[in-house]
Amino acid sequence: MRLDESVQERFESKFESVNTVDDIKGDCWEWTCMTHSYGYGRFSIDSKWYLGHRISYRLYKGEIPDDKYVLHKCHNACCVNPEHLYLGSQKDNVQDAVSQGNFEDRKNGDVSGEINGRSKLTKDDVREIRKKYEETNISYSDLAEQYGISFGTVGKIIRRERWQHVD
Repeated sequence: MRLDESVQERFESKFESVNTVDDIKGDCWEWTCMTHSYGYGRFSIDSKWYLGHRISYRLYKGEIPDDKYVLHKCHNACCVNPEHLYLGSQKDNVQDAVSQGNFEDRKNGDVSGEINGRSKLTKDDVREIRKKYEETNISYSDLAEQYGISFGTVGKIIRRERWQHVD
């Protein structure tokens, strides 16, 4: 994968700095474009998709050994601030998730809907999106802008590929 100046410039146009409430150094750099289903930023290089936090680590800190994960000190999956990223093992990743309560009160590992701490929507928002689309034929783009989500997420909500548990 080539990580040159043009890739870095394009990467840097895909996030915005957001104040954090904890003691982590600096603001989170929250990904504003396409995201993975777990909230991680997605970034394309040479027609191949990569996770944004992994690209950030490589751009600003260096290579990632094959046996390492890129973990978040801030516990914000869409953050790509290299100061918030560090390398760890799979065991470190699981222990970190457990310590943050990411496995509590979830049936079979389900972190969908409002119980997902990264969710931008509520059940009522999802109902409104579906109702507006059905009744007014509003575009996916307009709905995405109104609710601060991606075009693709709107489509998945409408097709019930996301938020299936909401009537």
